[in-house]
Amino acid sequence: MVLELLNEYNSALTLFFSFVVAASTVVYAILTWRLVSETRKTREAQIKPHVSVSFEQSNASGSPGLLDMVMENLGEGPAYDLQFEVTPDFEMDTVKLSEVGFIKNGLRYLGPSQKIRFFLTSLYENYEQKKDNPFEIIVTYKDGLEKKHSELYVIDFSQFSGIGILGTPPLIRIADSLEIIVKDLSKLSSKSQKFNVITQPIEDFREEEHERRERQKAMLAECKKKK
Repeated sequence: MVLELLNEYNSALTLFFSFVVAASTVVYAILTWRLVSETRKTREAQIKPHVSVSFEQSNASGSPGLLDMVMENLGEGPAYDLQFEVTPDFEMDTVKLSEVGFIKNGLRYLGPSQKIRFFLTSLYENYEQKKDNPFEIIVTYKDGLEKKHSELYVIDFSQFSGIGILGTPPLIRIADSLEIIVKDLSKLSSKSQKFNVITQPIEDFREEEHERRERQKAMLAECKKKK
């Protein structure tokens, strides 16, 4: 009787421990799968590029109405075989946006934090037309694992409405001011006006002037005596 009870308990314990081992194996497998998945995602993030397209105030102008287009790889990995599509096309000062070299022919490589910047447009000219006609840029590229990515960006100038960018650009105002200065200098030159430029300390200049005047007085006095 006792042996039968021990055998029954032994069978139950064996079954229980087998269940515990099986459950532990399943939990371990799940944790391992999660670890592998997180490791893969981390590795993909380290090599994944992210190409951004935007527009910013031109660095050289200091004017909010003069805009540069900026294309930058914000990801941690390089982007390969970049292609660009502009819809509808945008008229720049001299060429269409789609005819710009790298947009037309694509880019073979854009490294992490690498940036391409160029002058896009002036909102001081035909602003209403540009405001009412936004356009899209679609960028497609590959990462280091040959995986293809695609991004769509909308370039919309209507966000500048009401900011007060209209008026005369600072560079044009500077050019107009320089033109006025040149005209004034030309008038002075035409009148043959001469300017004395002092290139020595003012005290030395005054002392020399005083000595010169004293010599002139002495010469005049000498001439009067001879007469």
